[in-house]
Amino acid sequence: MASNAKMSRENRMIEKANALFLIYYQIGTDRSLAKLLELCRTIGVKVSEGSLNNYSSKYEWQRKLLELEAKAQEKRETEAMNVVETMNQRHAQYSQALLGLFSAGMQTFNRQFQTQREGGQTPSLALSVKEMTRLLEVAQRTERLARGQATSRTEVMVELIGTFVREFALIFIGVNSIQDETERKNEYVRRCDEMLHDIYPKGDSKLLS
Repeated sequence: MASNAKMSRENRMIEKANALFLIYYQIGTDRSLAKLLELCRTIGVKVSEGSLNNYSSKYEWQRKLLELEAKAQEKRETEAMNVVETMNQRHAQYSQALLGLFSAGMQTFNRQFQTQREGGQTPSLALSVKEMTRLLEVAQRTERLARGQATSRTEVMVELIGTFVREFALIFIGVNSIQDETERKNEYVRRCDEMLHDIYPKGDSKLLS
């Protein structure tokens, strides 16, 4: 009987600890045991500060929090990926529709060119300088996207910074084993200079500005 009573008390303590943990979790990112204690007193739940500390330690509340946050983050990332995938599919459909319009437009232009040639005229389009510039920009951007290249100055800078970080890390690892400090510094400068010349060949230093 004593053993059963002990198990019963233990089970009640576990149930109470689990209920308190759920309240603790629902408080949010600024949660604390002090806030939990204050909330318990507000809603009439009888528990002491020592009991909360004991529950938190005994039932590993911090580990449980990390696990729940990891699952929540994984769920958010999965939902975000699904949203992006849906967006990509929608954009692909729009692109196909626009491609159809583009093809129809090109066929119309080809017929106009053919008619102009047959009439002894030089084929031409009534496009303004602004329209021609816009077409050139779109063509360049589309080609860069298709080839997986950067399409803005910001993207170029991100690529360059990533390249520099990797190269400087490799140089640092390479010279770190040199014991003599002066020799190590000289070798570091030499390798950095070589790396910069490899990335920016002679005549391309303007890219740094």
